[in-house]
Amino acid sequence: MQCDSMAFGAIALAIVGSSWCLTGAILGRAPKDGLDTGMVQLGSSVVSIVAGIILGALLLPPSPVGGKVLAATLGTYALAGSLNFAALQAMAVGMQRGPNGRVWGIMQSAQLFSFLGGVVFFGDPLTPPRIVGMAFLVAAIALFAIAKDEGPAPGKPAASRSGAGWRFWAFLSLAICAVQQNLAAAPSHFEQARSVSPLLRAIAASTGTLCPAVAMLLAGAARDKAAFLRKVSSLARGRLWLYALGMQFFGLLFAYTLFYPGMDALGRAGAGALCWPILVGSCVLAFTAYSTFVLKEKATKLVALAVVSCLVGLFLICR
Repeated sequence: MQCDSMAFGAIALAIVGSSWCLTGAILGRAPKDGLDTGMVQLGSSVVSIVAGIILGALLLPPSPVGGKVLAATLGTYALAGSLNFAALQAMAVGMQRGPNGRVWGIMQSAQLFSFLGGVVFFGDPLTPPRIVGMAFLVAAIALFAIAKDEGPAPGKPAASRSGAGWRFWAFLSLAICAVQQNLAAAPSHFEQARSVSPLLRAIAASTGTLCPAVAMLLAGAARDKAAFLRKVSSLARGRLWLYALGMQFFGLLFAYTLFYPGMDALGRAGAGALCWPILVGSCVLAFTAYSTFVLKEKATKLVALAVVSCLVGLFLICR
């Protein structure tokens, strides 16, 4: 039964992770179409919340857990959703300044810290192969960062003189993502939290994303009313909602069928620390293919070595 649980969890999360490259593709593309990435995330969270409420009214049974457990679980996912918004905003800025594939790879290397969180806080075993795997992941982060730039892509600004170039934003997104991933994985380690409906969990995470998106929009109104009005008017653009739906299509479908059930399955099997390595490994591989074959970004030897190092590290961590 444990093997079946682990097999389902691993396959489910690999599918989910591969679909995540669509988020990176959309947020990398939106500024080129004159759309603010914060507004795209705002629209995406609205789509998720509305769909979740409609489905919840039709399908959601009474919660089998107490109010305190429910509040703590949903609050954790809401906080993780807020941090996810911040991480994706930093990532989007980095993608506008530098190579999309390397920015994505650095951010997703936060899997290293989510694995360490499982070891430190939930007693997941730290075996010799996993220690070697962690070393490979550290090497992957370093290789992504030091690989030679091919020069800014057309339409992308060069790094500022203050040093706040794409690497700064990539590593900022990594730091935020490290905390976010630990929060998002934590409830799956507890039996009572696993009883909370995936539907409610998804709504909580999307609400967490919506709050900072709205706050950032309103804060901008005080600084620049013209920019505020432009952002609000973008809500009437069909492309913004197309991107919002694109970000949520797999998210809505997989949240209820694969993402949370897959994390719960690995949690029950005592392998909760593997959740994010599997998710992110499949995601890095899918986005590398996208940036190479669709965006035509040059894959230097160091970048290719970084991807290989990342995948080897994931394989060893999953041992």
